[in-house]
Amino acid sequence: MLEKHIVTCHNCGEEYEVRCTSKNWERGKYRKYCCTQCATDHKEIREEIKLSKREAVRLAKKLKLSCALCGWNELPCDVHHIIPQAEGGSDDFDNLIYVCPNCHRILHQDKSKYSIDYLIQHSIYYNKKINKE
Repeated sequence: MLEKHIVTCHNCGEEYEVRCTSKNWERGKYRKYCCTQCATDHKEIREEIKLSKREAVRLAKKLKLSCALCGWNELPCDVHHIIPQAEGGSDDFDNLIYVCPNCHRILHQDKSKYSIDYLIQHSIYYNKKINKE
């Protein structure tokens, strides 16, 4: 059965309605863009930023970024896959979030605490894009 959800476009930030099964919603497998143009723009930007997860960790540590969820920045944080690789997640910046050890533990133990859409809005990619503008 399809469910309706209001999500935020990963490119422009506009809210739109998406319909998907509860299983696909939980796995983050639903349309991420409000229109074809946003999907195209986002793909072009992602192709410009090609770093491995290891390079992303090094860069985040060098920039002394703080936890995307709580702001903690006493020591280097962890990079967490929003959609696990075992479930089809990638090392793309829009699937990685920089979190402190405590938030990282919470993300693994209580998967319902934060929605996938919320985590993606705080992903390394999305925050990098906002900081550029």
